[in-house]
Amino acid sequence: MNENYYLAYLNDYATTDENHPIVYTRDLYSCIAIFMHEKSKTTLFHIESYKDGEIKIDILNDYLKNTDGKEINASIFKARNSSDTNINIIITLIEKNNISYTINDAYVSLSNETTIGYNANDDVYYGITMDNGVPIFDEINITTDKHL
Repeated sequence: MNENYYLAYLNDYATTDENHPIVYTRDLYSCIAIFMHEKSKTTLFHIESYKDGEIKIDILNDYLKNTDGKEINASIFKARNSSDTNINIIITLIEKNNISYTINDAYVSLSNETTIGYNANDDVYYGITMDNGVPIFDEINITTDKHL
């Protein structure tokens, strides 16, 4: 099987490269997915966010320490149960680092799983449905596909 994707697990990240242009995450529930789009790569963060005001942003902070002078655009995806307080913590951190951003609702698959993915080569977002442990990538339009 030729897997051209990386999966970002909880409290982790995945970065696109030449052989793996797709990054995705799943099982968001209340967590937050953040895509940091740079000129030559995209990094996806799966941020733990279960309780209002309690959010694990260490990996995002570490990434942001090395972004000075880079042109970065962020796409923030909130899940059905993401708290507004935690979204605002992310926004404050991103604004502090002079990064432009958009906020979107994460895709909800037919199996009721909250997922989101991105293909850096084609500049498209995906909703993901799992089929026997294999991700099926369905292109979505984030400006019109609102699933929450």
